[in-house]
Amino acid sequence: MTQTFEPYYTSDGPSQQRLWRFQNGLGASVVKRNDALEMAVIKPTGDKSFWLHYKTPFGPPKAGLTEDQVQQFISEIATYPSELAKAGQEAKS
Repeated sequence: MTQTFEPYYTSDGPSQQRLWRFQNGLGASVVKRNDALEMAVIKPTGDKSFWLHYKTPFGPPKAGLTEDQVQQFISEIATYPSELAKAGQEAKS
């Protein structure tokens, strides 16, 4: 069974965004636009600021996900080893 992680930030409005931050230094950003979910692995740098993190096995941002797929990816990101999460290049968001 996949562990459920709660976002630390949720925006309201037409494009709802949820942000997660994990012990390994990574996080996740999920944006809902017109009932479609888009997700990216992030490196939080502040309360609502972050860098997109491309150098993980989770790849570039993903679109068209279901809520179940989002929760599965979040669980995988949260349990990704800290030493591997520190490696790689980032692109600022």
